[in-house]
Amino acid sequence: MNNSIRRKKGRASLNLAGDWWSRGYLPHFDRPGTMHFVSIRLADSLPREIQDRLRAQAQRLCSITKSEPDTSREYLMRAESFLDSGYGACWLRRPDIAQIIIDSFEFLEQQGHEIVRWVIMPNHLHFVIRLRLNVKLSTVIRSFKSFTAKVANRVLGRVGPFWYPEYFDRFIRDQNHLIRTIRYIDLNPVRARLVTQPNDWLFGSAGWSRDGK
Repeated sequence: MNNSIRRKKGRASLNLAGDWWSRGYLPHFDRPGTMHFVSIRLADSLPREIQDRLRAQAQRLCSITKSEPDTSREYLMRAESFLDSGYGACWLRRPDIAQIIIDSFEFLEQQGHEIVRWVIMPNHLHFVIRLRLNVKLSTVIRSFKSFTAKVANRVLGRVGPFWYPEYFDRFIRDQNHLIRTIRYIDLNPVRARLVTQPNDWLFGSAGWSRDGK
């Protein structure tokens, strides 16, 4: 990996235009072989009233096109401020649960994908993935969430939803966009006031690489 590691029924999909699709919440760009910034959060990571507010905003985003790439970024920034407050059980703070995610990243690489950058926050995670050819992001995320949820629930001795059904993604347009995205990921623990430097957060590619694990 580059600077990385070693080691209910959903809504029907709505096709928008080209490689864009939506389940009624957020728009997704899904083309095999592309690089994506992905955010996934736990099922209890946002209070119900905040979810309703963001869902209403997201419905207005479903008309997004390739010529309007910054609309979904604004949505993520609004959601991030709530996520960083640490609402919910924050299962991902536990080293054994975080390790499940890290092992799953490694598995994705074994399948031919590339995890370029990643961070695991207490109630959500961000990563950049370069998809191998002929595989769609939606397929990868569905498998990733299903497997990690089953294993995490078994470790925690619980049942019920682990991940929130929806996820956020943006395809990486160019090198400058990638650099900005990597910085955004690395600084998430700093913005959340969990550490003062990105390298101090051990559940992310910055801290992980520092320790040589």
